[in-house]
Amino acid sequence: MYNLLYEKWLSVLREDGVYDMIGINDALKEATSLQLAANNPMDRFAAFRFLLTVGYWCYINTEQPPIPGQALPHEWQDWLDKNSQYFELFHDKHRFWQDDNRDRLRPVTDLIHEIPTASNFWHLNHVTDYKDGLCPACCAKGLLRLPIFTTAGGRGIGAGINGTPPFYYIWMGKNLAETIELNWKPEENMGTPAWLLPQSQNESTSLPLLEGLTWTPRKVYLYGPENRGDRCALCGAMAEGLVYSINNDQIKVPDNINWKDPHAIYKKNDAQVNAKMVLMSDKESIFVDMDWYEPVVDLLRYKQHRKEVKIFLLGFTSDKAKFVDVWGKTFTIPTKNPDEDVLYQLHNRLWCINAMRKIPLRGNYRNSVGLTQVADIIPHVENTISSRISDLISGERYNLDDADREYRPLLKKVAASMEANIGILAETSRTKIMYRKPWRKKVKAKFVKEENND
Repeated sequence: MYNLLYEKWLSVLREDGVYDMIGINDALKEATSLQLAANNPMDRFAAFRFLLTVGYWCYINTEQPPIPGQALPHEWQDWLDKNSQYFELFHDKHRFWQDDNRDRLRPVTDLIHEIPTASNFWHLNHVTDYKDGLCPACCAKGLLRLPIFTTAGGRGIGAGINGTPPFYYIWMGKNLAETIELNWKPEENMGTPAWLLPQSQNESTSLPLLEGLTWTPRKVYLYGPENRGDRCALCGAMAEGLVYSINNDQIKVPDNINWKDPHAIYKKNDAQVNAKMVLMSDKESIFVDMDWYEPVVDLLRYKQHRKEVKIFLLGFTSDKAKFVDVWGKTFTIPTKNPDEDVLYQLHNRLWCINAMRKIPLRGNYRNSVGLTQVADIIPHVENTISSRISDLISGERYNLDDADREYRPLLKKVAASMEANIGILAETSRTKIMYRKPWRKKVKAKFVKEENND
């Protein structure tokens, strides 16, 4: 027996900085003194979405909403205790978020994106299908990922309800209770979560909130657990039993489903989901998949916020069935509306960085400095800039020119290493490299035009 209400499987960080693992009930009960924590941003986001959905389910059955500045309603724990049978991971009759339709046997590692399987040998820690297993806690976290991060699996096995996983965001409070309250947006038609009612029974084209939040595109069934004396292939814990195989069949998302995810970032005022499918290994687009600028701009244009607030932004990159990269960033968004030109330049920031990698700021337009050296410093510099995103958006004490100048100290080192000779020509060459910065689209177009005229 493994009940998610009481077993220690959720990763949290307490207000005194101590890391801990607790169950659902304790997380909701102590929500004013902790935050969710995970070494993978997917798990952090998926756990919050799940707890928010649990809160919605408790609310529609107790009529008790979260109150700003207070602990979450104690009636929620009472309701969950009365319905604890729905959170058993290995029960004979009802298993949490599982479907006893055993048509497609697969290794349990299908649940976890970052574990290499099959013939993917080039990893520090390779695992073997059906021989290496996952502990119950990691299995539960893998189940939480399914509604949010499921991509196409080949042979007609489709992606999740959001298609290509989009950029996701949540408003962040100083603790879990405040984060739930900031993101609290119940709807008139709440529906039923998928851990109670199989979603295949719903024939409506308009999904209620709880069904949309919990729609999983896979029929999963955990076989086991078995006690072979092994450690979990993901977290390394020595558990009483591990799961080695699962059923993992598809549930096709109907084409006519009408659903807009409350935590996905959309373009053009909810007209199109904002997602990226750029590979890190593509020599033309190194680091372009870490484009946090564009979703932040879309968020500023189409989402209203009453006060200065932090957001947790998550980006997931995949290529069909291959999971390439995932990253999470936390920003402070100011209340001051940014200038439209600032939004335009931020929206094209990654295009500008890519142009900087290939084209020098001065000199022959067709010459290029080594891509490797420039690409090596991009993550560091852009991380420095992202730490001041609030000042950059508001234009107070920090602007786009200041951001571009962040490159100069490191590019000076790059210039010295690439052009070590002495003389006027060497100094000129070093200067060309040192003063590079992300091309603004308008500036680049003007420069190319002037160069062609010359």
